Amino acid sequence: MTEESTEGLTAQEYETFASQRNIDTHLFKVSHGILRPIADRGFEGDQSSINDLDDHVFPACDQYRVAVQAGAGLGLWPCRMSATFGKVYTFEPHPELFYCVTHYAPQLNVIKFNAALGNDRKLIQVAHPTRPWNYGGFHVQKEPGDIPTMRIDDLQLPICDLIMLDIEGQEFEALKGAEETIKRCYPVIVFESKAGCFRRYGTDPEQLYAFLQKYGYHHLKRMHRDKDEIWKRKS
Repeated sequence: MTEESTEGLTAQEYETFASQRNIDTHLFKVSHGILRPIADRGFEGDQSSINDLDDHVFPACDQYRVAVQAGAGLGLWPCRMSATFGKVYTFEPHPELFYCVTHYAPQLNVIKFNAALGNDRKLIQVAHPTRPWNYGGFHVQKEPGDIPTMRIDDLQLPICDLIMLDIEGQEFEALKGAEETIKRCYPVIVFESKAGCFRRYGTDPEQLYAFLQKYGYHHLKRMHRDKDEIWKRKS
């Protein structure tokens, strides 16, 4: 997406402009005649998530060199993580949300991928949430599309201190695609574990727990209204 001028458009003309370009007006606005990403009402609500990073995730890490994060949303997570980690690799498959990520997380140590994470390299499409302002509800569909899927192992990271995933049920697939990285680096792993989202892809959190336990991981704590879990390898 490029920044297109909308100067002089009436509200109705702007709605037509946005509709023709499949622009989500909950994510973008006109500012000084230019189409720009906005922080919708959920953006401020995510401050509690940022507090969870400071209060729970960062203290669980032993080092702060490299982090992998997926489900970047509007860029809140990678932006905050970039101030603590030397390098952050972030993944956001939805094109408009990815555009927001580039706007809100412009730091040079944030490496951004407009791609999904999984275990199978394939082209996918992203489903929109039922509530249009719920930018965290976008999720990968099984039907083919034009957005690439990457594996964390594709990065061939020599070091990785944290993997943090909020990808609406695809967490198990993404961690299977990180198996070599996990065996090599033993990062702290944080993931959302809503059973309903897992069922969307025919899995459940128990399968993910067993996968991590196979590599010596144990559960540390829950956070973010008990939706997210922190796991770490036993020392």
